[in-house]
Amino acid sequence: MSIGMGDLCSDCNIFVTHCKTIVDGNGIVRGLPPRSNSPAILKSIGCMHCIRIGIIALIALCIGARFTSASRPSLLKLRSALPATVLRPLWWDVCRMPLEMLGYSFADDYEEMLQMHAEGANAVGMGAMWHPIRAPNEPYGVGALPPYTLLGAERLAQTFRTNVRIKGLAVHTPTWFTNDAAFTLRVYRIGRNGCLMQIAQKRFTNVPDNAWCTIEFAPQPPGRYLWEMVDGKGRIGAWAKWGNVYVYGDAFLGGNRALDIDFETRLVLTNGASAELFVTGDPHVSVPLGWGRINTVEQLGMRTNFSVGNWNNGHFPYYPDWFFKRYPDVAMLDQHGNSFMAGMFGKRYPWGAIDHPVIVSGTQRFIRKTVAMLK
Repeated sequence: MSIGMGDLCSDCNIFVTHCKTIVDGNGIVRGLPPRSNSPAILKSIGCMHCIRIGIIALIALCIGARFTSASRPSLLKLRSALPATVLRPLWWDVCRMPLEMLGYSFADDYEEMLQMHAEGANAVGMGAMWHPIRAPNEPYGVGALPPYTLLGAERLAQTFRTNVRIKGLAVHTPTWFTNDAAFTLRVYRIGRNGCLMQIAQKRFTNVPDNAWCTIEFAPQPPGRYLWEMVDGKGRIGAWAKWGNVYVYGDAFLGGNRALDIDFETRLVLTNGASAELFVTGDPHVSVPLGWGRINTVEQLGMRTNFSVGNWNNGHFPYYPDWFFKRYPDVAMLDQHGNSFMAGMFGKRYPWGAIDHPVIVSGTQRFIRKTVAMLK
């Protein structure tokens, strides 16, 4: 039995929406907290019409209770043990508020966010999840890489050391599927007292995606050097390897040393051969020059929230294969002692336990690094 929702009681001027009474098939009476715009005396007792409704509901409750207790006593005990439902009263006013934001679940690439904005979106969800990386000097040998793609930097730089003469170098540049990006590359020799002596500069335009941008200069002796990318235009950045794989130099974002990464670099030797500072390629991370996903949101005048932590969803394989091989006990087990397996992309992975020490430690360090970077 249901009283019409949104009707106005002609006797006591109480909105039936707020006096709504429903008796379901199990004899359970459900209703919303009473609210009224009528005089105070009527708020407490209502009119005869509303009182009659209450009496009918009470009779129905008694009949339903007898039926329920006779046929399903265990269900009645279960209902009495459960806490009272608070969701509907708590969210009633909120759900009736006018819609403030039209948004999407995730902040994507710049072009996709432009489409969102053109369709009227003024908000977008953002977040970062912990991805295990090899880091021998960190707890459990597992590191936590901050999400550099969120902010980027106005200057990307890398120091390095060479024991042979060189006449050029190349940096690895993602452009996020664009071909109109540009930047300036400068190379310096680092003197004994740490002073920088510029030896070359070149402006690159219309950079293809994932190109190795090469700059050549007069042959230079063995020693310590620094290259920097500045004055970025469009979607341009540099590929970096995570896990501090290069011990003879450091990466810099702006003026800050980034201890977690090293930028992929090729040296051009005087005999024309090339040599990489370290093994490049996947897995690696792209760091934007002069822009970032948060900057894009700001430029479009959109709002965002930000979540950081560990989703720990076994269907999305963001734990690498080596992680499960190194820590096979992170997997949750079923009643037979076998790993729970999951996966949505053609390959199945163990479902990690969120309380495993390796996962707890890595997630905690990732949250702290990310929050510190965003402050």
